[in-house]
Amino acid sequence: MVADYNCRLAHRAGDPFLLVVDDICYGLQDVWKRQAYPSIVVRGLVEDLAWLGMEPDEVYFSSTNAEAHAEAAERLGFEKPGRVTNDSFDLRCIRDSGRTVADQYHEWLVLTRVVDDHEWGVQAFARGHDLIGERQLYHHLWRQLYPAGDPPAQVYLPTVRRAPSPLKESTGAPTIRDLRTAGYTPEEVLGTIRECARVSALAGLADVVIPEGVLEVATHKPLEWQGDKINLLAHLKLTADMPQAEHVARQIARHLKGGNPQ
Repeated sequence: MVADYNCRLAHRAGDPFLLVVDDICYGLQDVWKRQAYPSIVVRGLVEDLAWLGMEPDEVYFSSTNAEAHAEAAERLGFEKPGRVTNDSFDLRCIRDSGRTVADQYHEWLVLTRVVDDHEWGVQAFARGHDLIGERQLYHHLWRQLYPAGDPPAQVYLPTVRRAPSPLKESTGAPTIRDLRTAGYTPEEVLGTIRECARVSALAGLADVVIPEGVLEVATHKPLEWQGDKINLLAHLKLTADMPQAEHVARQIARHLKGGNPQ
């Protein structure tokens, strides 16, 4: 969803669609020991994005700006965090070697993102809403480092998640590669996510909810307007962690009676 928004945003403005790889955070946490080297991961990501019709125009690795990061950190008196050697890693959090508690948004990591966006001329970007806590610090650091220019416009999008099922345990979310292998088309994948986003927003949900059985490998089932909308309604009614589930259900039911979307 974030890549879709960013790609369309860039192309509407006539600007290139950039993929920025935070390989510095990746390296600090030794994630490559658990997964694969960044270059291998990014190669697969670019292939999946191209399949969806949103191939990046440029791919940048944050580590290429290491000298600019060091200069900016020296100006502001920031120190690079120590390497994480245990299992308490998170892609937003770095446990500094001299601290007992991990900072949710380490100032040095946010600084690297500010420097990267400035170096590469980023004008705007969208991110997941789970990162909105970083926005204020990002703007603060930008003003300190680049007072003559405005920071990029930022949009924070809802988190995409599946409706929890009271009947069985979750089997995990399939990847784009999984859906490709299962025979889904790009139009089915993007169309389903966009429709789930529209219906979830209509229902007043903070997240984009994908119903159980939709966009799963075993079912090969995209979301359609008439049939699966009712399924989404049923799942919302069954979702225990939605205190306004009945209100949401009524909203969707009223909309369904109104006919097709504009």
